[in-house]
Amino acid sequence: MNRIENEFEARKKKILKSAKKLFIKYGFDNVSLNQIAKDADFGKSTLYYYFSSKNEILYVIVRQYDLSRLKKSEVAFNKALGSYDKIYSYLKEYYNFVKVNNRALFMLTNRNVQLIYRDIIPNLSSELIETYERHFVKSAEDLKEQLKLGEQDGYFTKIKDKHIQLAYIMLTTRSVISFLFHDHYTLNHLTEEEIDRYFEIHLNIILKNL
Repeated sequence: MNRIENEFEARKKKILKSAKKLFIKYGFDNVSLNQIAKDADFGKSTLYYYFSSKNEILYVIVRQYDLSRLKKSEVAFNKALGSYDKIYSYLKEYYNFVKVNNRALFMLTNRNVQLIYRDIIPNLSSELIETYERHFVKSAEDLKEQLKLGEQDGYFTKIKDKHIQLAYIMLTTRSVISFLFHDHYTLNHLTEEEIDRYFEIHLNIILKNL
């Protein structure tokens, strides 16, 4: 990239960094573009040069986070041998990524999931969208293939619709992670060791009863 392109990307990153910090601290609905601009040391009009709306800023933050998570899970999946271990490793890495990297950002994503997946139509992040969708589709196809192989090997129950089966696995796993890392609950009830153990129980239940 040339100097102008580098400066453009640097300013975008600065805006995203400020927005991420404010969204996590105050909640998406309670943060204005004026606040983001002030924190990033830009004028509000400058923000519109890089992003079309506050919604798009949220979308980019979430998609960057989700893309990093997908890539980590893919690596764990590819290292494992056998259908059971591949699916187990993928889900365990999902959990580890949230635990180690940023629980607050995961919870921000979870709270705004309907907005992110249904209502946001980003205009300035097509490359990010395409990259995310490519990894998302590949992960889904790889996991469904392992569900088929695991069924043949006798690990999993025979379910014809692998898309529904995978959706159930991912939705329940996301819900369990959200529950375990919800601050109001875990700060008063669970230790780190207990959180790890409960997620392991979830994996044993969901994988051995598929």
